[in-house]
Amino acid sequence: MDKKIKVLEKLEEKHFIQMEKIELKYYSKEHITPWKETKKWYDKYNNSTVAIEHEGKIIAFLNMFPIKKDIYDKIKQGIYNDKFMTAGDMASVSKKMFMYLSCIVVEEGFRIPDVFKLLFDTACSHYDGCDILSIIEESVTKEGASYVKKLNFKPVCETIFGTYVFECLYSDFMKALNSLK
Repeated sequence: MDKKIKVLEKLEEKHFIQMEKIELKYYSKEHITPWKETKKWYDKYNNSTVAIEHEGKIIAFLNMFPIKKDIYDKIKQGIYNDKFMTAGDMASVSKKMFMYLSCIVVEEGFRIPDVFKLLFDTACSHYDGCDILSIIEESVTKEGASYVKKLNFKPVCETIFGTYVFECLYSDFMKALNSLK
């Protein structure tokens, strides 16, 4: 992998503004949590966001964190738009958790297995030793839906927002990640 590609150790306001601009290239505004709120997620739990840069510019990021069971259930029912998720919806890191993969964006030209693997390896390393029951995500794009299926996610439902919810056991998710090359 290009040695200029690296995980950002500390994220600042400017990074969240840049990530929102990247998201707007691929998603409509109705599916994007405002950068000020995602910064609050990070302020509450700084492992919630992983960003990768290349030559000083963010080229990929993801948001993945534990959420409260009632929020998990609403997502699973297809009635919750994570655009409105707040830091208060996040659960504390504990022995048993439900995980949410909120967003993954990789800039065109950097959509290579090494970048995806670095994002997920970094994000998942924060939860070593935790008993994560399952992980859920909502795909806005066909590309996203196709990708999460490769990670052992199974379709759950179409949401009232026209997106698709996928879920899997965290152990199955980790098996798929470990097989990525």
